[in-house]
Amino acid sequence: MEIEDLIEEFSASNFHELELRSGNRSVRLIRRSTESAPRMGALEEVTEAESAQPPSVEQSIKDTTYVISAQRVGFFFPEVKPGDRIFSGNLVGQVKAMNINHEIRSAIDGEVESICVESGAGVAFGDPLLKLVEE
Repeated sequence: MEIEDLIEEFSASNFHELELRSGNRSVRLIRRSTESAPRMGALEEVTEAESAQPPSVEQSIKDTTYVISAQRVGFFFPEVKPGDRIFSGNLVGQVKAMNINHEIRSAIDGEVESICVESGAGVAFGDPLLKLVEE
């Protein structure tokens, strides 16, 4: 693959950073953004007006929805399913990068509202992985 092809593929992807190594050569591409990326493992509070999906029938107006975002580039594998009750510190998924599984744990008690990406899908820094409703 030529470097121009690699840059074109990277530009069309959702990845924010890509590093390839072969022998003593390496190529690192970083997408620059004017927005600040969420911190690793950060929870973002989302108001219902900002949410891409309308609240479910059971969800009351005062419930708060949180988004767990990707901590790194890799492939996401959820360990929970919508409707599961979780507690702070519970394992909710893993991001596999370079054959290493990186655990994603919840920082709140709540219920899994939805999983934002399919199991095994590629994710980039800051991509939403799960939506939780705090209880």
